[in-house]
Amino acid sequence: MVGDLSGNYPDYKSRPMLIIPDDGTEGIYWAIPLSSYENRIDLQKRKIEGYMSKDEKNTQASYYHLIQTNRISVLNISNALPVTEGDQFREYTFGRKLLVISDAAEKYTIWKKLSTVIQRSRTHPEKSVTKAAVVYEYLKEEIAGRIEEKQPTVEELVDQAKLRAAEKNEGRERRTRARNSKR
Repeated sequence: MVGDLSGNYPDYKSRPMLIIPDDGTEGIYWAIPLSSYENRIDLQKRKIEGYMSKDEKNTQASYYHLIQTNRISVLNISNALPVTEGDQFREYTFGRKLLVISDAAEKYTIWKKLSTVIQRSRTHPEKSVTKAAVVYEYLKEEIAGRIEEKQPTVEELVDQAKLRAAEKNEGRERRTRARNSKR
């Protein structure tokens, strides 16, 4: 879908994702790619560290975040994508334990960085790799459409009931004609 909405999602390794609920729209979550920091080459590590050492007011400081799993892992927040419950992601486990971030300060830091990246995607969509804001708006409309579908109007309910009654009567008439034709 990202490609269809003019974005590019450069993850060909099907990395595990950290899933965070969106605070603005029920049913939308943010998937943040997670990968091993230790397996990065020195050039990549320097790039990540360079972004993370920037002043907090600089959006680029929010692109990455290091967390401790079974080893040091990097969250690529700049490639975060909005997703819905229907999207399939494999659970990230280490030692048969599901990755759960329980530290409140860690959660706050990740959400703050994610919010910065989301805001940048909204104000400068041309600079967003994944076009997250475009995908987000599309998903919001899709969810709103599903909600509307689940809640038909009174008129629609009446029409549906009339249609069912007409189909039921038509079925009775057909059976009656079939019985009469056999006699």
